[in-house]
Amino acid sequence: MIAHRLIKTRYKKEQLHYIFKGDTNLCCDEPVTREQVIGKLTAISRKKQKKVYMAAPFDYIWCWLMLFFPFSSRFLKKYINQKIVN
Repeated sequence: MIAHRLIKTRYKKEQLHYIFKGDTNLCCDEPVTREQVIGKLTAISRKKQKKVYMAAPFDYIWCWLMLFFPFSSRFLKKYINQKIVN
């Protein structure tokens, strides 16, 4: 599953568009319309682990860090790639 954070909305040719960004991406994605959005992630639930809700304070802090310090995405990407290889 891939989920990107909603960064902002804007009108383009009198139609509402959403702008998203993945945590490990340096730039935002191309604007999409409502019809192109598949769903909204509200929580992550894993077996034998506590359910994590996306409206928690940590999530807002994480989002803020990714937006205002985009270089941190590079470090996150390296970390994730190391975890996949190991």
